Amino acid sequence: MLKIDFFGKTSHIVEMDFATLQKSQNDPNRLFDLDLYRTRLEKCQNNLGNYDFLLKEAGDNLCDRLLDIKREFKTVLELGHRHNGLFETIKNKSETYIRSSIIEANENKDCLYHPEFLPYKDKSFDLVISNLHAHHINDLPGFLIQAKRLLKKDGLLLMSLFGVETLNELRSSLTKISANEFGNISPRLSPLVDIRDAGGLLQRAGFNLPVTDKEVLTVTYANAFQLLVDLRGMGETNPLFNQNKKTPPKDFFPKVCTDYAHNFSNDEGRIKASFEIIYLTAWRPDESQQQPLKPGSAKATLSDALKTTEIELDK
Repeated sequence: MLKIDFFGKTSHIVEMDFATLQKSQNDPNRLFDLDLYRTRLEKCQNNLGNYDFLLKEAGDNLCDRLLDIKREFKTVLELGHRHNGLFETIKNKSETYIRSSIIEANENKDCLYHPEFLPYKDKSFDLVISNLHAHHINDLPGFLIQAKRLLKKDGLLLMSLFGVETLNELRSSLTKISANEFGNISPRLSPLVDIRDAGGLLQRAGFNLPVTDKEVLTVTYANAFQLLVDLRGMGETNPLFNQNKKTPPKDFFPKVCTDYAHNFSNDEGRIKASFEIIYLTAWRPDESQQQPLKPGSAKATLSDALKTTEIELDK
């Protein structure tokens, strides 16, 4: 066993099987290139304040959900920390707040970590929270299972991540131009989770009382190139492992922008870009939580509640 932070960096915080970690990184079946994604996040971290509007929006909504819960969360772990919004809101209401990041360039981090091997002790935290981080994780079911393992009994998982409707306009134009103009479709945007699947993953991971909801934000831009600048500033450009490495023809992106403007402009001539943010709330099981009643144990009928007459049907 080696004590590491991230890809061989030594630390007293993290302990994991280095051989297993390297094997995961070399798996040809992985969907996302975590090295590439991490490098892009590091490059844009110093200038993130100019492109953090989605992190702020999702972070504010996570905090609102947390404030609605009448509970104290003394030990908090934030996974995928990039932005201090959550920390500034929650830190004074907790005794311990650990900011874990996958990027070394993040000066506000408390420790580095690997998102597929959460390197913390079981049952250590009252709250595990993550803001727009988990959508580029290769093993999202495993991530949720490990997050549940880190929670104390009746501990809370609170997350936001991009959903499948994100950038559907750009995805449509990219697919159309790739197919019609060049005769092939090369994935240039990441596949994202559907809200129904997200709820199923929480149940599969063994959480109780799972709740999923979403919001779709529509942002307008002068043109598609400005949208691409924002995506690059967020570090959210294509991190697919098996993406096409060939440079597209010079007229590829101009044609995409023309198609985008033709099909997805508002009355003012600005293009629309959708961002779907899915919110996940779930609890580690505990005996004190509400339990479903046994079938047949109800003491009132539906007809009483509706103030109607119950008619017995012929068998």
